[in-house]
Amino acid sequence: YIERLHSYLIPLIKQLHFQFPETQIIVAINGYHNAPKQHAFLKEIHTFLDQYSTVSYFDYIEPHGLCTLWNGIVLRSETEKMLLCNEDLKTSRAFRTHLEASGIFSHDFALINGSYSHFMISKKMMKEVGWFDERFPGIGYEDHDYEIRMAIKGHEVTQVNVAGLKNETAVPKDWSYGDDHSVIFGKYSGPNGDHYFKKWDISKTPKEGYT
Repeated sequence: YIERLHSYLIPLIKQLHFQFPETQIIVAINGYHNAPKQHAFLKEIHTFLDQYSTVSYFDYIEPHGLCTLWNGIVLRSETEKMLLCNEDLKTSRAFRTHLEASGIFSHDFALINGSYSHFMISKKMMKEVGWFDERFPGIGYEDHDYEIRMAIKGHEVTQVNVAGLKNETAVPKDWSYGDDHSVIFGKYSGPNGDHYFKKWDISKTPKEGYT
């Protein structure tokens, strides 16, 4: 989000580059409903990110769904396993030590501290389960969707606790989609909910052959 640039993204990139100096970092820069403001934002963020040789990025003028951003990162990743995270995070100096000691990289998928604000996935898992569904046009329910698809393939969602990582859960006052998307639950896209409930039938009654 544009309003998170100075408060979260810039400090996070500095922290991660210091803690993982040899590691590829990919920044997905979403579009924004105000094109002139987005162009000015891109100029500023490009200038900052270009300082780091291990940091690459891709961007949009028009807003896209979170699934498109996640898939874009996976496509550009040079590694088998990737840590996907939001920008409104803070890490301690010991974060890398805690991350590597957690055993997370022995899995093909793992949620960190119970949140999709930071999770790890492998290309092996994505080859089996598939890409994130880009028919979700905004934010919300894409994580539920992927968990269902994992369960259908027989995979459990591994939970890993990692100290030294704090999710600020900063809700922007003006998000990427403007008035094009209704807001549900304070921070998610109405159209994402529409797609999710059209895609999946949900029942509280267990039935053989269903997840």
